[in-house]
Formats: sequence, structure tokens, C-alpha cells
Amino acid sequence: MRQKTVLVTARDVFTGDVLCDLVEHEHIGKLCPLCHNGPSALSSYYRYSPHYIILDLQLPGINSLDILEEIHKGRSHPQILCHCQKLNTMLGVKAVHFGATGLIDKDSNLETYRKVISKVAYGMKSYPEEIQELVKKNDYEKHPQDYSKLTRMQKQILILITRGLNNSQMALNLKISVKTVEYHKNKLKTKFGLTSMAEIVSFAVRNGVCEKEETLCL
Repeated sequence: MRQKTVLVTARDVFTGDVLCDLVEHEHIGKLCPLCHNGPSALSSYYRYSPHYIILDLQLPGINSLDILEEIHKGRSHPQILCHCQKLNTMLGVKAVHFGATGLIDKDSNLETYRKVISKVAYGMKSYPEEIQELVKKNDYEKHPQDYSKLTRMQKQILILITRGLNNSQMALNLKISVKTVEYHKNKLKTKFGLTSMAEIVSFAVRNGVCEKEETLCL
């Protein structure tokens, strides 16, 4: 029986080195070369067929959810622990949908990381409590209210985004600065795991912020 292989990915060197040290300390398996971007992570997955993957959901180059989906379609079914800065419920449930065995926020302490890394290595699922509850419901699309704690300003900006306004137009419409618009847009994307215009529009319609007919055509 060949030794278990472990692929660690992290966009920054420090986090990657810490994760590799934890894997070695727990004697989980043989480490593949550390990956810092999406293309190298996907290439290493095909090359090494790892039994265990620790996947950064914020890798540059390729959307990490696309990487998860690609792995999910394959014949092998590795254990996958996803880590992310400021993990939000929408991104977390999407990751679980595409096969993540565990989820952890990068702000977690080393002892929590150690426990979760070891737990997931043996196929035990480990999700934050709020995400676990949503996973039990089986379909986040049916329960948008659990994700949609929008502020008044976020709702206004979300509506204007779906209508195709640029930052300057939104600032003029709302009588705020362009920097304030950019701040709230980034907050929206980070909070709800929105990475494309299609996701923003779908999110707005699902959560009753606007009607489909009111949005720009995609």
C-alpha cells in the first residue's frame, strides 16, 4: 500500500510553511511540493493524485471552487480541507457542495488547525457550526435568509450593481464618494463569497433585493 500523499496549497509562504509543519508533526503522510496558485495546485493534483488536499480558497490564477469542482468530477476522492481568510457561509456551503471534507478560517489558532487537519485526514467532517447547520438543510438556495444579513447601504449598492452602474455612477446616485462605493462592494463580495457579476445578480434575485426583470442581461 503506497504512502498517503498530502498536497498543501496556500497563497502566502508563511501559511504554507505552517501547514506543512503541522502535517509533518501529525505524521499524516508524504508532502507534495507546496503550491501558491491555482494552476500549480491543479497541475499537482493531476500529477500526484494526493489522498489529502489542504486547499486555500483564495488562490490566485484559478477560482478555487473551480478546482474543487474539477476534483469532485474525478475518479479519486481525496479528503479536502479548505481554509480561507474570513470564511463566510455562502463560500463555505459552496465548498462543501463540491466535496470539501472540512473548513477552517485562517484566523483559527494553531491548536485548532492541528485538530482539524488531523480529523479531516481520517475522513471525519469538520465544519464551523453555522455552516454545519446550513449543510444539514441540504440546499442553501432554498434558505437565502440564512445568508442575507445585508445593511441598507449594501442593499442599495447591490441594486445598482445589478443594473450595470459603474462606481462613479453609483457614487453620484447615492451621494457618497467612489471610495465608499468600493469599500461596500468589497464588503459584499467578501461577506457573501461573490466572485462574478453572474453570482452577484443571482444572489440579489434569490434574496429578494430585486426582480430578475430589473437586472442587466447577462
